[in-house]
Amino acid sequence: MPFSDLPDTLVKNVASFLPPRDLCRFEMVDRWTHQLDTDELWKTICENRWKQWPRYRLTPEQLEWIRENLPSMNWKRRFVWVEDDATRTRITWEEMEAHTWYFNFTPEAGGRGSDTLQTCRFSQGFLFLSQYLPMPYRLEVVDGVQYLRIYHFPPHRVDRLPNAEWLITNINVTFVSCGENEALAFRERGFQGNHVERGHITT
Repeated sequence: MPFSDLPDTLVKNVASFLPPRDLCRFEMVDRWTHQLDTDELWKTICENRWKQWPRYRLTPEQLEWIRENLPSMNWKRRFVWVEDDATRTRITWEEMEAHTWYFNFTPEAGGRGSDTLQTCRFSQGFLFLSQYLPMPYRLEVVDGVQYLRIYHFPPHRVDRLPNAEWLITNINVTFVSCGENEALAFRERGFQGNHVERGHITT
């Protein structure tokens, strides 16, 4: 039996075991595979891929956001869009001011784990941090790398964590983004021993 004569359901069942890169190659084999409806396969890939990324996990709220903001995209194109968005290392000031942030000093700068861990916020061009006056901040790019500049302190490099949250650091301090209803899993640079669940800091 020619491959193209196999039932679509059987072919899609076989294709469901393919990782994203191989599924893309499969869809390019010929016109028939290119026209095969694989949208549900891509949705399953998205669900599995993003379940460890709190900011992109397919919760009801995220599904609603996708319907409103990416309505014309199929699940394959949504997968590509999120993969690009989750790995970019340049944050916008709108994101800076919309995200929940945790702050701590490194052990070398006096950080004491959960004793010095605190939440902070960026708003209207200022960093608001407990026990400090509001400090002006700005974002800049130097030699292709983005930095956060706060007052006269050494520049803070902007990066991403494996779970797609933002990590902003210099030699003395660390800022980590975290969803409002998510646990803070970061355990480096003096964050060891911290456990933050739904906004509550515990030891």
